[in-house]
Amino acid sequence: MKPAETFPVGEYIREEMAERGWSAQRLAKMMRVDIAYVRGLLDGTQCMTPMLAERLGASLGTSGAMWVNLYLAHKKGSR
Repeated sequence: MKPAETFPVGEYIREEMAERGWSAQRLAKMMRVDIAYVRGLLDGTQCMTPMLAERLGASLGTSGAMWVNLYLAHKKGSR
């Protein structure tokens, strides 16, 4: 059985930002993190830590676990 296609977590975040009309700067402010963290998530150079996942989830009205799971699924699928 072939696993489902996965995408980098940054793609999901970009879609969520676009739906809301948010910039990376706005998301960083809502997450209470430096813009460099958000840019790193968007370009795939920043790991999804539990703290970032919780803050991202709180900012987007989702669970932090969802973001960790998306991140891990893509990492596992891209090996």
